[in-house]
Amino acid sequence: MEFAELIKTPRVDNVVLHRPFYPAVEGTLCLTGHHLILSSRQDNTEELWLLHSNIDAIDKRECDYKVLQRSV
Repeated sequence: MEFAELIKTPRVDNVVLHRPFYPAVEGTLCLTGHHLILSSRQDNTEELWLLHSNIDAIDKRECDYKVLQRSV
C-alpha cells in the first residue's frame, strides 16, 4: 500500500507558515505521496514544496501544526 493511499485529509485551508526574518504566509497546505505543498492565498505569490524526507517532525497543538526545523 502506497503512502498516498493512507492520506485521509490531503488538503487543509487557512494554514499559517511562520519563518524567521520573513512575514507569515497564509495559504493552503496539500499533502501528496512525496511532498508537503503550501500555496499562498495572496495572489499565489508564494509556493513552498517540501519533500517528506526533509521533515524531522510535525507538532500538533489544538489544531495548530508546527514543523520543527532541522539543524544542518
